[in-house]
Amino acid sequence: MGVPANRLFGGAVRQEVRVNRLMGMYPPREMAEKCAAVVEKGYTALKLKVGTTLQEDVERVRRVREAVGPEVMLTIDFNQACSAKEAIQRIQRMEPYDVAIVEQPVKAADLKGMALVRRAVQARVMADESVNSAAEAMRVIESGAADIISLKIPKMGGIFKARKVAALCEAAGIDYLVGTAPGTRLLDAAGVHLAVSLRNLTLPCEIGEFERMAGDPCSGLEIVGGISRPPPGPGLGVEVDLGRIGLAG
Repeated sequence: MGVPANRLFGGAVRQEVRVNRLMGMYPPREMAEKCAAVVEKGYTALKLKVGTTLQEDVERVRRVREAVGPEVMLTIDFNQACSAKEAIQRIQRMEPYDVAIVEQPVKAADLKGMALVRRAVQARVMADESVNSAAEAMRVIESGAADIISLKIPKMGGIFKARKVAALCEAAGIDYLVGTAPGTRLLDAAGVHLAVSLRNLTLPCEIGEFERMAGDPCSGLEIVGGISRPPPGPGLGVEVDLGRIGLAG
């Protein structure tokens, strides 16, 4: 058909997507330095990996907030590291540093624990590992376990299945964002096309992890000033050098 992929599922309702840049698990001072360098490139949203000790986690967030200033949106990702009580204690200690979103503070199956955290903290709670399908999204919604659901194309089984989860969120009044998965520009381009097609999307999306990948065989997608735009060509719009992945000749 010769059209951008987003045209196949409704078309673009926006031209660009604000990017939430991920930050790995670093010691507090190093994390703050790395975050400041990313913000200098134009990023206005950061996601910090936490989940060691209470003192170190709080120190990470404090140092990052001091380094990046008050305007940068902060998400913290526990990757299921805590019990509900531990998560509440840590998140409440972080509240002076204006954490906007807390991702997956407890085990994926512990929806009661996640609902308890959601009721006890000011930050919004996001489900990630708890939601791999529309059925799991429905369970999270019915349990009152999350304010936000992370849409991940690979784990949900493709763009159209991720859009089904987004539709459930819209019906239930739950926010969503396009979450990250390690990969090339090909996967991130799919994420951008999905993001620009989602009518109720208001949050920054986790796009651009291809920048961490050495030898990416794909080209045609870049993050500029913390903003991503879908490549304009047909399909996902990226070029793939088959020779670089051993498929040529």
